[in-house]
Amino acid sequence: MKTTLRPKTPPKPIAVDLREAAELLHVDPMTLFKMLKKGKFPAAFRVGGVWRVDLDELQRVFKTSPKRAK
Repeated sequence: MKTTLRPKTPPKPIAVDLREAAELLHVDPMTLFKMLKKGKFPAAFRVGGVWRVDLDELQRVFKTSPKRAK
């Protein structure tokens, strides 16, 4: 008999796209994009041409406790 262990809850995301980050911060995604282009948004990085934001870094930079958007 083979048993497979599965987590009971889905893993916490470590990064979100700019749209999701903007929702968490209650700002327009273009605001984050402009900050990104000016080098004022160090929490962002690109993966396959899509900008992502590290949630822990986002929390540190903006001193917030973002909750995942539903």
